[in-house]
Amino acid sequence: MSLDGGCLSFHFINTVSSRVQTPGHEYIRSYADLLQWSRKTDALPEDQIARLEILASARPEQAAAVLAYFRESRDILYRFFSSLAARKSPGKEISLLFNRALKEALQQLMFKASPFPANLEWEAAGTNLREPVWAALKSAWDILDKEDQERIKECEACGWLFLDRTRNNRKRWCSPANCGSADKARRYYHRKKAGL
Repeated sequence: MSLDGGCLSFHFINTVSSRVQTPGHEYIRSYADLLQWSRKTDALPEDQIARLEILASARPEQAAAVLAYFRESRDILYRFFSSLAARKSPGKEISLLFNRALKEALQQLMFKASPFPANLEWEAAGTNLREPVWAALKSAWDILDKEDQERIKECEACGWLFLDRTRNNRKRWCSPANCGSADKARRYYHRKKAGL
């Protein structure tokens, strides 16, 4: 799985192979996969992930339930940010779901003043199996708080979301090497076929 989203939240949303082709390949099929994704993206510190691995093995039913929560949260984030990428309002229903999910995640954060400087940390880190999802939701907050929403894009080829950090803000694909090359090859083929 490539990380072409440009931020943790979009890497989280992009854990299906395609939003255009249905059904897309699901990259996160177990709680262990979710923790592997957390490692790969640095969503959580390693010691916190290690504690969650122990907790998940002791509570397999809860870990399975968190997988459903992960998919629900991913869908909410996709619908919310896909609307923004299309320069549309997410609408009342999805905004309500987004705000509810965001509120739950942000309530788990606290500032730890010692040692200097103060750091934002998860309260009781490593004790709740939802922590990887909360990290992605916190990243969604950061996008809305710190990023220019004009830079939120949806790949024309696969439907993945990404932050366009190019100077001219004209990036069309999540990955020029993958989706961009495939799109250019497709257009070339159709031009040749049409005799242009």
